[in-house]
Amino acid sequence: MNFSTPSRPDSDIQQLIKAVATLKVQLLTATNQIQDLISDKQQLNDRIFMLRAWKFFENYDSNPHHDYVYVLRLEDQCYYVGETSHLRSRLASHFNGEDEAGYKCAYWTTHHHPIALAKLLEFSSETPIPDLKKQETLETINQMRAHGFRNVRGGAFVADDENELQKLLQSDKRQHDFNYTFDEIAGA
Repeated sequence: MNFSTPSRPDSDIQQLIKAVATLKVQLLTATNQIQDLISDKQQLNDRIFMLRAWKFFENYDSNPHHDYVYVLRLEDQCYYVGETSHLRSRLASHFNGEDEAGYKCAYWTTHHHPIALAKLLEFSSETPIPDLKKQETLETINQMRAHGFRNVRGGAFVADDENELQKLLQSDKRQHDFNYTFDEIAGA
């Protein structure tokens, strides 16, 4: 018994090699197109979320009896925590990169553009400003625990320079006042 495989002419093999190469290119192109569509869909979902959010916030600026601590999800997996009594205009200034008077926003949101509002805490306007600032810093620490101190700014921790931020976070007084340790924030 002879079990030899039939031989193919070299031209057939060359055609198969070319066909496989063409299929690889087509598959790679299709994969890239699918990834682009997924990215486009995520961007559209983020924009839809923000449009719904603006409608939602229209009610808040008309109510002067509240203060807010907010968390913005930014590009590059970063976060920003802020506080305001004028929610809609403050968020608009973050998303636009400047306020109505043309002044630049927080450095962090200028360099890591906002994508969405991630969290909103509401307080009575009777809440003393020092308490509101403390809530902003406590929420910043919570976000640092979740996302790491390198990816979050806000409250008492808005230093742009990472070394300067580390010094602020390692301060014994701040760790005592805000009940955290640097190790738990650095380990996130």
